[in-house]
Amino acid sequence: MGKRKFSLIAGISILFLLILAMSVNAVIANGYTIFLPMIVKDKTFDPTPTITQTVGYQKYKIEYEIETSSSRVWVPAPRFWDGKGLQSISYLEISPEPLSLLREESGTELFYWENNSGNVRIYRLILKIELTYIDISSAYRIIFPVYNEDEYIYKKNTESDENIQANSSEIYSMAKTIIGDEKNPYRQAKLIHKWMSDNIHYEPGDRDALSVLHKRGGDCAGKAHLYIAFLRSIGIPARSVAGIHSPGSSILQSGVWFPDKTMGYHVWTEFYLPDYGWAQVDPGSSTFEKINEHRIITSKGTDIKVGHGFPIDTVSWLHLPYNTHHQIENEPIRFNVTLIQ
Repeated sequence: MGKRKFSLIAGISILFLLILAMSVNAVIANGYTIFLPMIVKDKTFDPTPTITQTVGYQKYKIEYEIETSSSRVWVPAPRFWDGKGLQSISYLEISPEPLSLLREESGTELFYWENNSGNVRIYRLILKIELTYIDISSAYRIIFPVYNEDEYIYKKNTESDENIQANSSEIYSMAKTIIGDEKNPYRQAKLIHKWMSDNIHYEPGDRDALSVLHKRGGDCAGKAHLYIAFLRSIGIPARSVAGIHSPGSSILQSGVWFPDKTMGYHVWTEFYLPDYGWAQVDPGSSTFEKINEHRIITSKGTDIKVGHGFPIDTVSWLHLPYNTHHQIENEPIRFNVTLIQ
Protein backbone atom coordinates (compact mmCIF):
# COMPACT_ATOMS: atom_id res chain seq x y z
CA MET A 1 0.00 0.00 0.00
CA GLY A 2 2.88 2.37 0.88
CA LYS A 3 4.64 1.77 -2.45
CA ARG A 4 1.41 2.28 -4.43
CA LYS A 5 0.75 5.56 -2.59
CA PHE A 6 4.31 6.73 -3.24
CA SER A 7 4.03 5.85 -6.95
CA LEU A 8 0.75 7.76 -7.23
CA ILE A 9 2.25 10.86 -5.60
CA ALA A 10 5.36 10.63 -7.79
CA GLY A 11 3.23 10.30 -10.90
CA ILE A 12 1.12 13.32 -10.01
CA SER A 13 4.29 15.34 -9.28
CA ILE A 14 5.83 14.46 -12.66
CA LEU A 15 2.59 15.34 -14.45
CA PHE A 16 2.46 18.70 -12.64
CA LEU A 17 6.05 19.50 -13.64
CA LEU A 18 5.35 18.60 -17.27
CA ILE A 19 2.28 20.87 -17.33
CA LEU A 20 4.28 23.68 -15.72
CA ALA A 21 7.09 23.32 -18.25
CA MET A 22 4.63 23.37 -21.14
CA SER A 23 2.90 26.49 -19.80
CA VAL A 24 6.12 28.43 -19.20
CA ASN A 25 7.73 27.14 -22.42
CA ALA A 26 11.03 28.88 -21.79
CA VAL A 27 14.71 28.03 -21.61
CA ILE A 28 17.71 30.01 -20.39
CA ALA A 29 20.62 30.57 -22.77
CA ASN A 30 23.61 32.94 -22.74
CA GLY A 31 22.15 35.18 -20.03
CA TYR A 32 18.75 35.74 -21.62
CA THR A 33 15.51 33.83 -21.67
CA ILE A 34 14.13 32.37 -24.88
CA PHE A 35 10.36 31.92 -24.80
CA LEU A 36 9.63 29.31 -27.44
CA PRO A 37 6.69 29.91 -29.82
CA MET A 38 3.47 29.58 -27.89
CA ILE A 39 1.88 32.94 -28.64
CA VAL A 40 -1.88 32.88 -28.36
CA LYS A 41 -4.64 35.42 -28.87
CA ASP A 42 -5.30 37.68 -25.87
CA LYS A 43 -2.03 36.60 -24.24
CA THR A 44 -0.78 39.02 -21.58
CA PHE A 45 2.89 38.46 -20.85
CA ASP A 46 2.80 39.82 -17.32
CA PRO A 47 0.10 40.08 -14.67
CA THR A 48 -1.54 43.50 -14.69
CA PRO A 49 -2.84 45.40 -11.67
CA THR A 50 -6.37 46.56 -11.03
CA ILE A 51 -6.75 49.82 -12.94
CA THR A 52 -6.87 52.98 -10.88
CA GLN A 53 -7.96 55.74 -13.22
CA THR A 54 -5.36 58.41 -12.54
CA VAL A 55 -4.54 61.59 -14.44
CA GLY A 56 -4.57 61.18 -18.19
CA TYR A 57 -6.07 57.70 -18.24
CA GLN A 58 -6.85 56.39 -21.73
CA LYS A 59 -7.41 52.99 -23.28
CA TYR A 60 -6.20 52.24 -26.82
CA LYS A 61 -6.22 49.61 -29.52
CA ILE A 62 -2.89 49.70 -31.35
CA GLU A 63 -2.00 48.12 -34.71
CA TYR A 64 1.77 48.15 -35.19
CA GLU A 65 3.19 46.95 -38.51
CA ILE A 66 6.74 46.56 -39.83
CA GLU A 67 7.21 45.80 -43.54
CA THR A 68 10.61 44.40 -44.52
CA SER A 69 12.32 41.73 -46.64
CA SER A 70 15.12 41.23 -44.10
CA SER A 71 16.08 37.63 -43.37
CA ARG A 72 16.09 38.32 -39.62
CA VAL A 73 13.87 40.71 -37.69
CA TRP A 74 13.86 41.77 -34.03
CA VAL A 75 11.01 43.92 -32.69
CA PRO A 76 11.19 45.29 -29.12
CA ALA A 77 7.99 44.13 -27.46
CA PRO A 78 5.76 46.62 -25.63
CA ARG A 79 5.23 45.09 -22.19
CA PHE A 80 3.97 45.76 -18.69
CA TRP A 81 6.63 46.83 -16.19
CA ASP A 82 5.52 48.39 -12.91
CA GLY A 83 2.14 50.05 -13.54
CA LYS A 84 3.65 53.54 -13.79
CA GLY A 85 2.34 55.13 -16.96
CA LEU A 86 1.61 51.86 -18.71
CA GLN A 87 -1.21 50.32 -16.66
CA SER A 88 -1.95 47.16 -18.63
CA ILE A 89 -1.30 45.51 -21.99
CA SER A 90 -2.72 42.49 -23.79
CA TYR A 91 -1.96 41.15 -27.25
CA LEU A 92 -4.79 40.37 -29.65
CA GLU A 93 -2.60 39.33 -32.58
CA ILE A 94 1.07 38.60 -33.21
CA SER A 95 1.68 37.56 -36.78
CA PRO A 96 3.33 35.71 -38.28
CA GLU A 97 4.05 33.58 -35.24
CA PRO A 98 7.49 34.55 -33.88
CA LEU A 99 10.28 32.04 -33.85
CA SER A 100 10.88 33.12 -30.27
CA LEU A 101 10.32 35.80 -27.66
CA LEU A 102 13.61 36.84 -26.08
CA ARG A 103 13.87 38.35 -22.60
CA GLU A 104 17.08 40.17 -21.78
CA GLU A 105 18.52 40.32 -18.24
CA SER A 106 16.91 43.66 -17.33
CA GLY A 107 13.49 42.54 -18.58
CA THR A 108 13.43 43.96 -22.11
CA GLU A 109 11.64 41.59 -24.49
CA LEU A 110 11.95 41.18 -28.26
CA PHE A 111 9.99 39.21 -30.81
CA TYR A 112 12.27 37.42 -33.26
CA TRP A 113 11.48 36.19 -36.78
CA GLU A 114 13.42 34.69 -39.69
CA ASN A 115 12.45 35.06 -43.35
CA ASN A 116 14.62 33.28 -45.92
CA SER A 117 12.21 33.75 -48.83
CA GLY A 118 13.65 37.07 -49.96
CA ASN A 119 10.11 38.45 -50.20
CA VAL A 120 8.69 41.39 -48.27
CA ARG A 121 6.79 40.31 -45.18
CA ILE A 122 4.54 42.33 -42.86
CA TYR A 123 5.03 41.76 -39.13
CA ARG A 124 1.96 42.80 -37.18
CA LEU A 125 1.27 43.38 -33.48
CA ILE A 126 -2.28 44.24 -32.40
CA LEU A 127 -2.74 45.06 -28.74
CA LYS A 128 -4.95 46.76 -26.21
CA ILE A 129 -3.22 49.06 -23.81
CA GLU A 130 -4.13 51.34 -20.90
CA LEU A 131 -1.97 54.38 -20.20
CA THR A 132 -1.78 57.31 -17.80
CA TYR A 133 0.58 60.24 -17.40
CA ILE A 134 3.62 59.98 -15.11
CA ASP A 135 3.70 61.93 -11.83
CA ILE A 136 6.43 61.33 -9.23
CA SER A 137 5.74 64.43 -7.10
CA SER A 138 4.48 62.31 -4.19
CA ALA A 139 8.09 61.31 -3.49
CA TYR A 140 9.16 64.88 -2.73
CA ARG A 141 8.60 64.77 1.02
CA ILE A 142 9.76 61.19 1.62
CA ILE A 143 12.82 60.64 3.79
CA PHE A 144 14.50 57.72 2.06
CA PRO A 145 16.65 55.10 3.78
CA VAL A 146 20.22 54.71 2.57
CA TYR A 147 20.81 52.55 -0.49
CA ASN A 148 21.86 48.95 0.05
CA GLU A 149 24.99 48.90 -2.09
CA ASP A 150 25.10 45.10 -2.05
CA GLU A 151 21.76 44.75 -3.84
CA TYR A 152 21.75 43.76 -7.50
CA ILE A 153 19.57 46.69 -8.48
CA TYR A 154 22.14 49.10 -7.02
CA LYS A 155 25.23 47.44 -8.47
CA LYS A 156 23.68 46.97 -11.91
CA ASN A 157 22.48 50.57 -12.25
CA THR A 158 25.46 52.49 -10.85
CA GLU A 159 28.04 51.03 -13.25
CA SER A 160 30.04 53.02 -15.77
CA ASP A 161 30.14 52.07 -19.45
CA GLU A 162 31.12 53.39 -22.88
CA ASN A 163 28.19 55.82 -23.17
CA ILE A 164 27.66 56.52 -19.48
CA GLN A 165 30.99 57.51 -17.97
CA ALA A 166 29.77 57.57 -14.39
CA ASN A 167 33.33 57.03 -13.11
CA SER A 168 34.55 60.23 -14.78
CA SER A 169 35.96 62.72 -12.28
CA GLU A 170 34.65 65.52 -14.50
CA ILE A 171 31.09 64.21 -14.38
CA TYR A 172 31.29 63.53 -10.64
CA SER A 173 32.70 67.00 -9.91
CA MET A 174 29.97 68.69 -11.94
CA ALA A 175 27.25 66.61 -10.25
CA LYS A 176 28.58 67.53 -6.79
CA THR A 177 28.68 71.19 -7.74
CA ILE A 178 25.06 71.04 -8.91
CA ILE A 179 23.63 69.31 -5.82
CA GLY A 180 25.64 71.26 -3.22
CA ASP A 181 24.77 70.09 0.30
CA GLU A 182 21.53 68.32 -0.68
CA LYS A 183 21.38 64.72 0.63
CA ASN A 184 17.89 63.60 -0.44
CA PRO A 185 18.28 61.55 -3.68
CA TYR A 186 14.96 62.76 -5.09
CA ARG A 187 15.92 66.39 -4.62
CA GLN A 188 19.42 65.70 -5.94
CA ALA A 189 17.87 64.26 -9.10
CA LYS A 190 15.62 67.31 -9.38
CA LEU A 191 18.54 69.73 -9.07
CA ILE A 192 20.48 67.90 -11.78
CA HIS A 193 17.41 67.87 -14.04
CA LYS A 194 17.02 71.64 -13.57
CA TRP A 195 20.67 72.24 -14.42
CA MET A 196 20.37 70.15 -17.58
CA SER A 197 17.17 71.93 -18.60
CA ASP A 198 18.97 75.26 -18.28
CA ASN A 199 22.31 74.27 -19.82
CA ILE A 200 21.98 71.32 -22.24
CA HIS A 201 20.25 72.17 -25.52
CA TYR A 202 18.97 69.83 -28.23
CA GLU A 203 21.71 68.94 -30.70
CA PRO A 204 22.05 65.63 -32.58
CA GLY A 205 25.56 64.18 -32.59
CA ASP A 206 27.74 62.12 -30.25
CA ARG A 207 25.63 60.57 -27.53
CA ASP A 208 28.06 59.57 -24.81
CA ALA A 209 27.72 61.50 -21.56
CA LEU A 210 31.09 63.30 -21.69
CA SER A 211 30.57 64.47 -25.29
CA VAL A 212 27.13 65.85 -24.41
CA LEU A 213 28.58 67.62 -21.37
CA HIS A 214 31.46 69.14 -23.35
CA LYS A 215 29.35 70.52 -26.20
CA ARG A 216 26.41 71.31 -23.88
CA GLY A 217 24.04 69.59 -26.31
CA GLY A 218 22.55 66.23 -27.25
CA ASP A 219 19.50 64.47 -28.64
CA CYS A 220 17.10 62.57 -26.38
CA ALA A 221 19.48 59.62 -26.01
CA GLY A 222 22.50 61.83 -25.38
CA LYS A 223 20.67 63.80 -22.70
CA ALA A 224 19.54 60.54 -21.11
CA HIS A 225 23.12 59.26 -21.00
CA LEU A 226 24.40 62.42 -19.33
CA TYR A 227 21.57 62.48 -16.78
CA ILE A 228 22.14 58.82 -15.91
CA ALA A 229 25.90 59.39 -15.63
CA PHE A 230 25.37 62.33 -13.26
CA LEU A 231 23.07 60.30 -11.02
CA ARG A 232 25.22 57.17 -11.03
CA SER A 233 28.33 59.19 -10.22
CA ILE A 234 26.78 60.28 -6.90
CA GLY A 235 25.38 56.83 -6.08
CA ILE A 236 21.81 57.02 -7.40
CA PRO A 237 20.83 53.98 -9.50
CA ALA A 238 19.51 55.09 -12.90
CA ARG A 239 18.86 53.61 -16.35
CA SER A 240 17.42 54.49 -19.72
CA VAL A 241 13.81 53.97 -20.78
CA ALA A 242 12.81 53.84 -24.46
CA GLY A 243 9.56 53.56 -26.33
CA ILE A 244 6.93 54.96 -28.65
CA HIS A 245 5.13 58.29 -28.29
CA SER A 246 3.47 60.96 -30.43
CA PRO A 247 5.61 64.15 -30.34
CA GLY A 248 3.58 67.27 -29.63
CA SER A 249 0.54 65.32 -28.45
CA SER A 250 -0.49 64.21 -24.97
CA ILE A 251 -2.31 61.20 -26.43
CA LEU A 252 -1.10 58.63 -28.94
CA GLN A 253 -1.78 59.42 -32.59
CA SER A 254 -1.64 57.27 -35.73
CA GLY A 255 1.45 57.78 -37.84
CA VAL A 256 4.32 56.22 -39.78
CA TRP A 257 8.08 56.18 -39.21
CA PHE A 258 8.98 55.89 -42.87
CA PRO A 259 8.81 57.84 -45.07
CA ASP A 260 7.18 60.75 -43.17
CA LYS A 261 8.13 60.18 -39.49
CA THR A 262 4.69 61.15 -38.19
CA MET A 263 5.12 58.73 -35.25
CA GLY A 264 7.87 59.04 -32.67
CA TYR A 265 10.41 56.94 -30.82
CA HIS A 266 11.98 58.40 -27.70
CA VAL A 267 14.57 57.77 -24.97
CA TRP A 268 14.21 59.06 -21.40
CA THR A 269 15.27 57.83 -17.94
CA GLU A 270 14.27 56.54 -14.55
CA PHE A 271 16.08 56.50 -11.22
CA TYR A 272 15.60 54.25 -8.22
CA LEU A 273 14.53 55.39 -4.75
CA PRO A 274 14.59 53.04 -1.72
CA ASP A 275 11.09 52.06 -0.51
CA TYR A 276 9.57 53.87 -3.51
CA GLY A 277 10.80 52.15 -6.66
CA TRP A 278 11.61 53.54 -10.08
CA ALA A 279 10.77 57.15 -10.89
CA GLN A 280 10.54 58.10 -14.57
CA VAL A 281 12.02 61.45 -15.59
CA ASP A 282 12.59 62.99 -19.03
CA PRO A 283 15.88 64.95 -19.19
CA GLY A 284 14.70 66.47 -22.46
CA SER A 285 11.73 68.12 -20.77
CA SER A 286 11.66 71.27 -18.65
CA THR A 287 9.33 69.54 -16.16
CA PHE A 288 10.84 67.16 -13.61
CA GLU A 289 7.91 65.63 -11.72
CA LYS A 290 5.51 64.95 -14.58
CA ILE A 291 5.43 63.44 -18.06
CA ASN A 292 2.09 64.60 -19.40
CA GLU A 293 1.90 62.38 -22.45
CA HIS A 294 1.26 58.71 -23.15
CA ARG A 295 4.27 56.51 -23.82
CA ILE A 296 4.56 52.81 -24.66
CA ILE A 297 7.74 51.41 -23.09
CA THR A 298 9.78 48.99 -25.23
CA SER A 299 13.01 48.73 -23.22
CA LYS A 300 14.73 49.56 -19.96
CA GLY A 301 18.45 49.40 -19.25
CA THR A 302 21.70 50.82 -20.56
CA ASP A 303 23.62 47.64 -21.40
CA ILE A 304 21.06 45.48 -23.18
CA LYS A 305 22.58 42.25 -24.52
CA VAL A 306 20.05 40.62 -26.83
CA GLY A 307 22.15 37.73 -28.17
CA HIS A 308 20.58 35.36 -30.71
CA GLY A 309 22.75 36.81 -33.48
CA PHE A 310 21.65 40.39 -32.81
CA PRO A 311 23.74 42.78 -34.97
CA ILE A 312 25.03 44.82 -31.99
CA ASP A 313 26.67 43.24 -28.95
CA THR A 314 25.33 45.77 -26.44
CA VAL A 315 22.81 48.60 -26.87
CA SER A 316 21.82 51.43 -24.53
CA TRP A 317 18.14 51.33 -25.50
CA LEU A 318 15.74 49.55 -27.88
CA HIS A 319 12.77 51.17 -29.55
CA LEU A 320 13.02 50.77 -33.34
CA PRO A 321 12.82 47.29 -34.90
CA TYR A 322 16.12 45.80 -36.12
CA ASN A 323 17.07 43.78 -39.20
CA THR A 324 20.20 41.72 -39.77
CA HIS A 325 22.48 44.77 -39.77
CA HIS A 326 20.91 47.79 -38.04
CA GLN A 327 17.74 49.61 -37.00
CA ILE A 328 14.95 49.48 -39.57
CA GLU A 329 14.56 53.12 -40.57
CA ASN A 330 14.06 53.16 -44.35
CA GLU A 331 11.29 50.60 -44.69
CA PRO A 332 7.60 51.08 -43.85
CA ILE A 333 6.65 51.13 -40.16
CA ARG A 334 2.99 51.92 -39.43
CA PHE A 335 1.37 52.79 -36.11
CA ASN A 336 -2.45 52.91 -36.17
CA VAL A 337 -4.26 54.10 -33.06
CA THR A 338 -7.90 53.73 -32.02
CA LEU A 339 -9.14 55.32 -28.80
CA ILE A 340 -11.40 53.03 -26.76
CA GLN A 341 -14.08 54.83 -24.76
